[in-house]
Amino acid sequence: MRYVSRGLAAFIIALMAALSALAEPPTPSPQAYRDGLYWLPDLPYGDHPRQRMDIYLPSVTQGAPVIAMVHGGAWRFGDKRHRTVVKHKLAHWSSKGFIFASINYRLLPDANPGVQRDDIARALAHLQTTVGQLGGDAERLILMGHSAGGHLAALLAARPDIAYAAGATPWRATIVLDSAAVDLETLMGAPHAKLYDAAFGDEPKHWQRLSPLRQLQPNASDLLLICSQRRDNACPAAQRFATAAEAAGSHAEVSPQPYTHTGINARLGQANAYTSAVDAFIQRQLSGSDKR
Repeated sequence: MRYVSRGLAAFIIALMAALSALAEPPTPSPQAYRDGLYWLPDLPYGDHPRQRMDIYLPSVTQGAPVIAMVHGGAWRFGDKRHRTVVKHKLAHWSSKGFIFASINYRLLPDANPGVQRDDIARALAHLQTTVGQLGGDAERLILMGHSAGGHLAALLAARPDIAYAAGATPWRATIVLDSAAVDLETLMGAPHAKLYDAAFGDEPKHWQRLSPLRQLQPNASDLLLICSQRRDNACPAAQRFATAAEAAGSHAEVSPQPYTHTGINARLGQANAYTSAVDAFIQRQLSGSDKR
């Protein structure tokens, strides 16, 4: 009887292992892209047509670090393949051996910024799984976003537990490219563009729930906040957020740049001092020299 029980137990263990293996998602098959790169176009991380990402791969992915890019567009429009989102960033970081991902998410009026944040959390988890399957280093990931996408990235940086609940694991740092919405309560309490009303309404409780500064927790991601010196509110908001993050125990830097809001996005990856500063931050983060 004891022999039968042990045999049955062994059978059950073997069956469970087989079922587990069947449940593992298959390793995706990259397609040739161009310039020696490969890609996984429109990789789904959910059922909605906007829940898609493009992953661009260097020829050698083993141990490759990752940049995950979130486009802007006033929380209402934008696309993962827009040239200002991808062109120079992809060329620059792929040449350094990075995996580069560009993420779409649901938009207004169908999805409010809170839902959009959750989309990015889910995309981040799926990206890390996929990167691991391809031999990349899912832990050496930099989350980056511009404008509205910077706000969403900052929300996850402030509350990484939301990303962890979606299945993500810790990432190295977050880079916010010129988002004045990191301190949403101050922004909404002063004269502001109507696009913010469409995204955040007129109730302070909603501003608090969607303000990275208000949501900041002690386990927040390390941060680099890029801000345009041509906008009155971007750099002061970035500095307030960075000061609060430092006080909460994270490492945070502010880097003012002489470019327009669009230029902050479009010029990143070009040969300039701005790109060099971002590169230096990323390398410090990947090497662990900015960690406390």
